Amino acid sequence: MKNVDFNNSYLTNSSDAPYYFPTDRDELDAVRYYGFTTVKGTWYIQQDTLATGATRLAKGKINYPANWTNRASLTYYYPYEVVNV
Repeated sequence: MKNVDFNNSYLTNSSDAPYYFPTDRDELDAVRYYGFTTVKGTWYIQQDTLATGATRLAKGKINYPANWTNRASLTYYYPYEVVNV
């Protein structure tokens, strides 16, 4: 499974893109979740499924707290698909 380093921020491919800061994590079950936000409120939630090794992402522009609360019911995409969502 992927190691998520909560001591770093993450920069998207564009040099002027916002930093995503590790914000929340839920590692208690077989499906783990990691939340990342920017200072402007955009967000990603990463879903890691331990049994399959699958990593998927959900993203949004507003209301991160509510989406984090409802993370298990979000739609997750392959990383290459999430840029078009």
